[in-house]
Amino acid sequence: MQKVRRIRRTSFAIAAVAVIACSAIAMTSSNSTTAPATTAASHQLGDYLGNWTGKWGGQWAVRFTVTGNPASGEVSVLYEWEEDVGQPMRRQRRRGTLTDQGALRVPDLLEITLSDSDPAKATAVGHFKQPRTAELLRDRTPQPHRRR
Repeated sequence: MQKVRRIRRTSFAIAAVAVIACSAIAMTSSNSTTAPATTAASHQLGDYLGNWTGKWGGQWAVRFTVTGNPASGEVSVLYEWEEDVGQPMRRQRRRGTLTDQGALRVPDLLEITLSDSDPAKATAVGHFKQPRTAELLRDRTPQPHRRR
């Protein structure tokens, strides 16, 4: 009698796994005909040009000034960040590239991705020891020219 119960439980478990596996396969195949989840590849370098401001982790001020030549694909990013809240911002100029997915990447430092629904919004992801994210807004206010 116990052998019969054990066989029934095993059969039930195998049937349940089979149903779950078939459902997963059906969902995967039905999703394979849909459009890609992101349309970021439609973004071009010119979409990133300008000033972007936000806060790393909602706390530390950050500003990106993106300049470049869309025709040649050259891009420069002036990255300014607040190391300590309320203290002067530090700055660093780095070269950037546009990825195949349409994001602006500053190698070994960060990546900025434009919102698909609002061209005045973007998200920056900092690839630091402690990764950080900042929601960015395009700043239409011209920055004063600074001497070097």
